[in-house]
Amino acid sequence: MPRNGSGVYTRPPGTDGVPDTTIESGRYNTFVGDIETDLNAARPIVAGGSGATSAAAARANLKAEVAAAQVINYDGHAFETGSFYSMPGATAAPSTNGLSGTAVVFDSDPNYITLEARDITTGVPYMRRKIAGTWGAWSGEDPTGKVNRSGDTMAGALTLPAGNPTALLHAVHKQYVDESIANAIALLVAPGAELRFNRSLSQHMTRLFNTTSNQQNWTLSMWVKRIGLGTHQALFGVDSNTSGTGKIHVGFDAGNHLCFFGGAAGDVIIMQGPIFSDLTPWLNIVWTAGGVSGGGPPLTTPKFMQLFVNNSGPSSALVNGNGINNAETHYIGQPSYFPDVIMKDVVFVDGLQVAPTSFGQDVGGVWTQKNYTGPFGVTGFKLNFGNATDRGRDISGAGNHWTAVNF
Repeated sequence: MPRNGSGVYTRPPGTDGVPDTTIESGRYNTFVGDIETDLNAARPIVAGGSGATSAAAARANLKAEVAAAQVINYDGHAFETGSFYSMPGATAAPSTNGLSGTAVVFDSDPNYITLEARDITTGVPYMRRKIAGTWGAWSGEDPTGKVNRSGDTMAGALTLPAGNPTALLHAVHKQYVDESIANAIALLVAPGAELRFNRSLSQHMTRLFNTTSNQQNWTLSMWVKRIGLGTHQALFGVDSNTSGTGKIHVGFDAGNHLCFFGGAAGDVIIMQGPIFSDLTPWLNIVWTAGGVSGGGPPLTTPKFMQLFVNNSGPSSALVNGNGINNAETHYIGQPSYFPDVIMKDVVFVDGLQVAPTSFGQDVGGVWTQKNYTGPFGVTGFKLNFGNATDRGRDISGAGNHWTAVNF
């Protein structure tokens, strides 16, 4: 058939008629046959055709989309890009109701198809994809399990994921709200409450640190007023651990020195500081671990520990091992060495060495309590003893509450 490479039709040579001459039947029949063949072939687009012999091929050549193709079987239907619908009960449909939707055949490859359909009864949207020639499952939303943004009513409780909010518009769960309210009440009702630890009653507090956090860097701050003198009294520490330090804690020895203690029985003085035998003043004891020794980097083993009292010091020592901030039970007022003191505003900061000026300030020559406003870390806490029925409540927001014993 005499069409060139661009699909343009040209009469065959020798078919033009000549006046006053006889038309040869052979040439005439050949010309008519050529026209017949061309008229019955797929007409090229340049000649006003579609270049196809089927509707689907024509749409593909013309980059057209099918409209309202009926689907009987979603697994076997030859999808084209365009719209479709199915009557109730169609095979492999995501719903028993009627559906309408659109299909996209990626780059005209029938092995890669995306369907998006909507149930005409419920309005539920569905999506299905064919990848590398294999259909996946339908995905969709169940309207019975959803709540409209307005005008709807929840049929049951809403369970939010655990964890505290980290952004301004995050939703919060009831536990977080309850704890926040309790912390606020504790601050409003009894800010900076004082708690008596009576040695004769074995009064103390305990908390199991459920996770091992930063053992190299941490800070403890507590305000202490002495009641009894002349005995070994533990203020804060661990009763035992696997790091070889035994019952490490900070407290007073029988000579009223502020010391680091360690050893299997917790009676080995690692560092002996000043004597504090005056029962009148409040002592802001700040104990830090990590430190920088001689201008070098923070030490890992042994630990470089420092003690400050009312911003004076520090007293320093290298301590082999460190049970503090390990996954074990910690104490405020340790068994065998119960303290005889009054405490207030006990703060532990995980992962940071914090200066004493974050916990106190000089007011007229007197070191005075100041509210700590920095981060607390994973295991950090703040106890102000303001809740009369829950003295060990952590008001830092971290939820690291303590158990009060014998109060």
